[in-house]
Amino acid sequence: MVSVSLILSQRVEALASVTDLVDLNGASAAAGALVGAGTMGGAAYDMVTGVGDEFLMVTDIASASALETALELGGTFAITTNGTAGTGADMAAGDAFLVAYDNGVSTTIAVVATTAGAGDNATFASGDLTVTDLITLTGITDSETIAATDLVLIA
Repeated sequence: MVSVSLILSQRVEALASVTDLVDLNGASAAAGALVGAGTMGGAAYDMVTGVGDEFLMVTDIASASALETALELGGTFAITTNGTAGTGADMAAGDAFLVAYDNGVSTTIAVVATTAGAGDNATFASGDLTVTDLITLTGITDSETIAATDLVLIA
């Protein structure tokens, strides 16, 4: 079993690329909330399926740079955003979400920030996302084996 605590305000939101840590539906992540996790399933991902999830799990990604490319327009795991009706952009510039990705040897927990943002039902443009690795879990070969109950968001 793996237990991971992420200190939001001091670690993630202190990054220059991050204005607001959000869940997979674009709402500000709440400290102490139960963490839900969405999985990519080997294909592009529509964030509409991530309502209530704070974490995205992606398998078989070699590096932070490869993850950026994979999640953007034209990438293997290109993300379609999911906005809330009437709120405008689902992911504003500076919004960021958490991702666990593995390279088949270890799993890395990272924050993915958008530079320009993306509106409802849009895909992040090429070169828009910035991935910052937070922690590497050596020996956790498959990111999808991390249980949501192993993750805690702390303000």
